Amino acid sequence: TLAKFGNKLLGSITVTKNVVVNGEGSDELVGETITIGLFPGDEEPDNDAVADDTYELEIKDATTTETAFENLELGTYYVYEVDENGHPIKSGATTAIGEHVYTVSEDTPNVTLTSAAAENVEITNAREEGSVTFSAQKTYTNGNLKDKQFYFELSQVGAADGTGEVPAENVKLAAAEEKATEKTEGTVQTVDFSTINFTQADIGKTFYFKIVETHIPTDIDPATHISPSDHIRYDVSEHYFTVTITSENGALVVTKTAQTTGDGNTLAKFGNKLLGSITVTKN
Repeated sequence: TLAKFGNKLLGSITVTKNVVVNGEGSDELVGETITIGLFPGDEEPDNDAVADDTYELEIKDATTTETAFENLELGTYYVYEVDENGHPIKSGATTAIGEHVYTVSEDTPNVTLTSAAAENVEITNAREEGSVTFSAQKTYTNGNLKDKQFYFELSQVGAADGTGEVPAENVKLAAAEEKATEKTEGTVQTVDFSTINFTQADIGKTFYFKIVETHIPTDIDPATHISPSDHIRYDVSEHYFTVTITSENGALVVTKTAQTTGDGNTLAKFGNKLLGSITVTKN
């Protein structure tokens, strides 16, 4: 005449997802969905293990916390961000989301449920980025600048003196970039080259760049650099720049050194001069 009823206490796991760029919280992944995987058991799963259950977490801010798994048997679970095959993406591994690559880390991937109180796992996606923009400045003494009158070229080189090949893994400029003056008046103009971006994959690397003036007439005198065809003394200087990439407090540090000035300047200055002439008529 006895009716027996058995109730069971179940637990839940929340997941906090952080997005960090250069050491600061970032909302750049808002709207993206991250797959979180659940791995039951006391031992850490292998890299090729498949999640027992998954949860699609939509990122809503720099930090997003949601209840990912409910009604779980009490015990130990491992929680990771997982790839498209359900395999765990563990601390130190990278994952591509949107336009960028992030390094994944977990504070503690395993939790033990002992009561109905939710346990939390914090997962962080972090990346570091930096950039540099080189410029060329033309000063045209005694003349007014014309559209497309003077040209400059930015190229990547293998060493600080312009020698050597660029290692394939260091290539930032697949081809040299050319820019021209555009002003139709005045004597000074600065033109900017395209921005060169760096990521955490570049940490510890050194890059070398060179800026020169191009489209110089072939008839210039090698000693004076004067062209008799347009009466301009050209600046044939070669400007070299060194860029080193390091990391400090989770932020990418881009250190630039100009060979000509020895500082962090990224501007190559060129000075051309228009010269006059005198004709003599002898009667």
